[in-house]
Amino acid sequence: MNAFVRKSGLFGAVILAASLFTGCRTVSGGPVVSEGKTEYTIVVPDDPDTGNQFALKELQFFLKEASGADFAVCPSSKAPEKNRIFLGLSDAALKVLGKDPRPEMEDQESCVKTAGGDLFLFGKGPWGDMFAVYDYLENVPGYRWYDARGGMKIPDGRELPWRKLDRKKRFSVPFRAATGYWLFHRPQANLALLRNRQNFAYISAYLKAKEIMIPAQEEDIVSSAHTLPSYIPAAYGGAYPPYAWLKGKNYRETDPEFFGMNADGKRGGIHLCFSNPELRKELTANILEHMDRERKRSGGRKIFSVSAHDSPGRFCHCPECMALEEQYKTPCAAYFLYLIELAKEVSEKFPENTLSFLVYRRDQTQIPPAGIDRLPENLMPVFAPIDDDFGKSWAHKNNAGTLADLKRWGEISSRLAVWYYPNPYSGSITPPLGNIRRLVTDIREMVKAGMTHSYFEHNVGVANMIGFTELQSFLILQLMKDVSQDADALIREFMEFEYGQAAPLMMKYLEELEKEALANPSYMDWNASLSAYTYLTPENLVRWYGYFEEMEKLLADSPVRQYNVKRVRINLELAMLARYNRILRKIPGFPRSPESLAESVRTVFLKTIEDFYDKEFAFRAESATRALNARLDMYLIQAGKEGKPLPKEIFGEIPEDLIFQMVPSTNKRAREKDPDAAWGVAAVQMKDPVPKLPYPAHFYDYAAKKYTPNLSRITKETLGPRGKYKVYEVARIALSPNCDIRFGQDSWFSIRANLGEAYEEGSLNQVVIYASLKFEGPAFYPEDEGKTDRVLCDRVIVVRQPEGKK
Repeated sequence: MNAFVRKSGLFGAVILAASLFTGCRTVSGGPVVSEGKTEYTIVVPDDPDTGNQFALKELQFFLKEASGADFAVCPSSKAPEKNRIFLGLSDAALKVLGKDPRPEMEDQESCVKTAGGDLFLFGKGPWGDMFAVYDYLENVPGYRWYDARGGMKIPDGRELPWRKLDRKKRFSVPFRAATGYWLFHRPQANLALLRNRQNFAYISAYLKAKEIMIPAQEEDIVSSAHTLPSYIPAAYGGAYPPYAWLKGKNYRETDPEFFGMNADGKRGGIHLCFSNPELRKELTANILEHMDRERKRSGGRKIFSVSAHDSPGRFCHCPECMALEEQYKTPCAAYFLYLIELAKEVSEKFPENTLSFLVYRRDQTQIPPAGIDRLPENLMPVFAPIDDDFGKSWAHKNNAGTLADLKRWGEISSRLAVWYYPNPYSGSITPPLGNIRRLVTDIREMVKAGMTHSYFEHNVGVANMIGFTELQSFLILQLMKDVSQDADALIREFMEFEYGQAAPLMMKYLEELEKEALANPSYMDWNASLSAYTYLTPENLVRWYGYFEEMEKLLADSPVRQYNVKRVRINLELAMLARYNRILRKIPGFPRSPESLAESVRTVFLKTIEDFYDKEFAFRAESATRALNARLDMYLIQAGKEGKPLPKEIFGEIPEDLIFQMVPSTNKRAREKDPDAAWGVAAVQMKDPVPKLPYPAHFYDYAAKKYTPNLSRITKETLGPRGKYKVYEVARIALSPNCDIRFGQDSWFSIRANLGEAYEEGSLNQVVIYASLKFEGPAFYPEDEGKTDRVLCDRVIVVRQPEGKK
């Protein structure tokens, strides 16, 4: 039989409080299972530990599911004389084996072996017996756990003949995680990850919260990233709260010299000055205080991150820091020297602990220091290549520097963590992208470099299980378990299980996506806009649309698999909506309306929330739904949804097909409802910095890596009437496939619009850019005294110029 297991039965296997020891008996030898019955008994230690108890429940449950047989259980002291399955190395098991093999094994190593008529399942360490059970279930009966929804291959085990076995398995990566937290609100998802051998990133704690007891993690992550603002508080806001005993401290006020110097020689930046001995002393004291509190609270081996604020730019430009940068050939040399100093003190006072630090951003900590051949044993770099081309593997020339840096960090470190990004951040639904070959190639490079800990930031689309994220999760854990596995075979196996008859077409779609992404000339950064996906041409989109139409027909009698297909199709349909006008220009008879595409995307997305978001995830369900609806509204506007008319005096003589409109956005701030706006919503800028006159515009061309500031400046003389939107000409410029326009004093919170969607291949792309803006507050109108200074933008208009005209 081969099916999706019932959720109630699967969950019951690990939460029912059944007696461990039932029906002990002495039986004769023979097949493990014959005609759905067994004469074998599972023998466990007299005092089984947490891992052994959980492994027993799993073994009994899955053997019963496959064979229908009930396997009796006995403690070691009452073991029968033959036909035994020894789970763990009890006294009775060791008597048969003659000696304890565990001293010669590595931690987590498992063994599945037979001796005489007995089967032995054991491993080293608190997780070892569990991993032996899973190895046996996968490789003898033939189980496979494919996804976090409970989808698994249940083998037909009604006949399970005796086999001579001697399997010893070690993991390619000691501490494995496919995702940190995006699935952990669902116990069923936790169990799927565990059965694929995830043993890191809080999995024990999350299962314990659901009353499912597995061994505690061997290394407890106290903090994983961006902790320096919490150790040296400076009123950073809610994103970086100080540790409890430092609450109320503001080092920016008391010790301004602790903070980095900018290129103009002024202190007060976000980052710290690590060449300052007083800063190092204070920071060390605060970190040691944290370790002391944690030791008193719970003890054990712990990992403490000592990593910078999540913002770009050199830490410090002071002469001392710059001299060290020159000496060690890396921007943050002073920081690395401090970490080495700190590690020595920690090894003396808290030898059980590890210090981790983010290796993050090329202009900060990614480049390893020259002249340092070995880091202290308790210092672990966490390699986080945020500046990569996210559409290419490390084997590609675009990421060659990243691979070289990874290898060097592996050479100088005894332990190496990798904080990896399987997909770019492009909203909850990424544009069509496989990123499967990239993932496989990069995991293999991580293992070759010596990765010991994985911190995969695999969350884009994961909670909704859309696109190829489920295949990625499966591959991540399979390859961390054994990197030598045939990735192509794993992919085919997954496809056949999840998509059945539609698997060949889904594989064809994936292969074409992979080929197109590899040939994509655009550099895909971590938050790549749709315009960076240059292969999403009308021809490709419509051809792939046809594949999905055919797949759904093939699966008309399989609603579960049809739903699996729809969750991959959602990425394509959202991209088609975003590119709707391009599709119509190339294929005038395309049968779908933009409204029908939007409704299809919305329906599938909301169903995934209903199906996969538990109550603990309600806050994310609300924010994800809001974000999707805003995105759909935006794409419907771009597809031609009628808004308030454009001013005739500017646009009255311009053909409609030369005009492209969109509503811009502001980072970390939702668009506001405004009845005066063209479509009832507007982007708002009101702080960081507060807007003022003159109000500028800036153009970023990511393809050409060119920045053009102050294209135009709205002044008191050009300011529109109070309380009204006015259309301003902003720039005459050439577009690229990946470019944006920003309004206001240039900052993270400026109003911005990605204009790559207005780019057309084969054209000169000379355009005039307009913005419809409304200003409020006394900085603009004295009559607004008492109001907040802010700027609203309800639309950006791009007018394509005839070829040859600028």
